[in-house]
Amino acid sequence: FGSSLRIVGIMDMEAARRSAADAVASLDADGDGQITATEMEAAGKKLIQRIKVAAAPVVKFLKANTMACNFGIGYFMLFHGGHFPVSTQFYQTFRVTTQSTMQVKLKELGGEYEKTREQVADVPLIIMQEGKMKADVDAVSLVFMAMDQPKVLSILKDMYLCFMACVGSCMNRTLANFGVGMTVADVISTNLEKFVVSPLISVAQGKAPEDEAPEAKTRRKLMRARTFTATRYIVVTASMWVSFKFEKILATWANCAIGADLIVTCGKACADYLEVGDKVEMYVVPAKTALAGWGFFSQINGGPLPTVLAIPLFVPLQIESVLQALVISSRGR
Repeated sequence: FGSSLRIVGIMDMEAARRSAADAVASLDADGDGQITATEMEAAGKKLIQRIKVAAAPVVKFLKANTMACNFGIGYFMLFHGGHFPVSTQFYQTFRVTTQSTMQVKLKELGGEYEKTREQVADVPLIIMQEGKMKADVDAVSLVFMAMDQPKVLSILKDMYLCFMACVGSCMNRTLANFGVGMTVADVISTNLEKFVVSPLISVAQGKAPEDEAPEAKTRRKLMRARTFTATRYIVVTASMWVSFKFEKILATWANCAIGADLIVTCGKACADYLEVGDKVEMYVVPAKTALAGWGFFSQINGGPLPTVLAIPLFVPLQIESVLQALVISSRGR
């Protein structure tokens, strides 16, 4: 029985080897038994084109219904986002700390590839002989020599460290609470400065005379700047305290703020389409705050995720469970 299993295993490995060899041989566009970097790139472009064609209906639907999709996501975040706290935390952290850096580094990596490609475009990287494939060691060495290796390694290192910093921020309770606190503090301080502090300062200082001395203008600007700074400092301190004392409540509020922003943005787009956007501009921030408050109290007093949503969101719920288990295990160490 054992020998039979070994024979089956050997046959499976041989079949897998032949399949891999056939797949690689299909890259040989001119049939000369040599696969160059240009041929590999052409095969990659064909694969990408096939993926684009397959995904075209989905992309077309999303583009045609962008506003509806954003409204649906906003509604879900506003009233049910609390069921996915770790997932939304990952998303927020990635968007704030990692996304822009990754885009820059990928662009730099593409630039290094273009430089290397010009030197090794027609170098045979893989040679096919009697149905077997082998890498040309000298050619591969030439590719590595053509690269700016320190630059490429530095780019890959930065991408890795950036991604790990994002993961670490989500896994670490202190960093996660700090990020949520800063996000909420920014929203609150912006609203206070615009709707409370700035009008109060204007009333206290009165209207500036036309012949006001430069020193008086400087004092006026300095007072305004100091007031804004003090307001932001107080709000940040309070938000930090709340984020560590009532982390779940504040995380729920952060989710509601995202949902309210998406929904109000959709409403603003509709107002612009109807050419009344200027008339509703002053109501945008109060509408976001009111919607976020509505969603917050709804989630705090709400129950489990409705069945009508739990069934289609089965996979995201399982991913959320795994992420929560990882966070709990990392915080318990």
